[in-house]
Amino acid sequence: MTTTPLLQTMDDQELIKTTLYFSQKERYYTKILLDHLMEIEDRRIHLKLGYESLFAYCTRELSYSEAEALTRIGAMRLLRKIPEAAEKIAQGQLTLTNASLLQGHLRRQEASLPEKKENSKEEELQLLAKCSNTSARKCKEMLEEIEQKARGEEEEDRTVTITLKVKQSVLKKIQEVKKERGVKSEAELIELLCKEELKREKKKQEKASEKETVLPPATTKRCFPEKMRKELLKRAGHQCCYISPLTGRRCEGTSELQADHVYPAAWGGETSIENGRMLCRGHNQLLARECFGDHKVDAKKT
Repeated sequence: MTTTPLLQTMDDQELIKTTLYFSQKERYYTKILLDHLMEIEDRRIHLKLGYESLFAYCTRELSYSEAEALTRIGAMRLLRKIPEAAEKIAQGQLTLTNASLLQGHLRRQEASLPEKKENSKEEELQLLAKCSNTSARKCKEMLEEIEQKARGEEEEDRTVTITLKVKQSVLKKIQEVKKERGVKSEAELIELLCKEELKREKKKQEKASEKETVLPPATTKRCFPEKMRKELLKRAGHQCCYISPLTGRRCEGTSELQADHVYPAAWGGETSIENGRMLCRGHNQLLARECFGDHKVDAKKT
């Protein structure tokens, strides 16, 4: 499929402008669609039409895929709980995916902690802000971290009974250590010793990490050594380093990152940390085409 002749006649700036216009319209109509789904659910119109659920109505009547239907229903129900989300969806700050993820998080939170009071309005708005202007992956990780922390706090409040069989000589040593450390019970002693051991292990890992950061010197070889590549990844925050000259926006790509020379190796650029960066596959190809031309990049592929 090729684009329409009208689009082919547009210059870059005009094409960017019209694409932005239609994307804004799309977000606006998406918000309107959610309002309609909410009203349909309120009036139970989907049931009157013979559908057993709103999900069935969305997949069969509106021809959405199962994933699309679940996402839109989840986003719609978030609007019921947090009406402020509607404006963020209309403005493109909150994606339908993130809205659905947040709704699922709030539902699970209420179901797993029935004795806990509902989140305050301030807490809900804080969560909404955290889920806005971020990728679905980061939003999901953030919400999972909150849930894990809640489960962890619940587990920490629980006490367990441990039965330990030791020789009399070992028991005597335990009593001596308790006295030296100034603790009253075996439970306190175990907790203290565990903390000390974890602290020692953390120091070992930090020392090992410091040794790993010793980087090889610059080289004329085109391929970045593994240690140098790891350091570039670390400095880049495991994210593509490309920044758009048009918008100043940095690429958020985190998969298939490739080590690339800022000043091309083909032009004499050295392989070093100072002349290195991490790029996603797409932006690596884009910059290669800008430097060497489409014909050379295409010829290399073949």
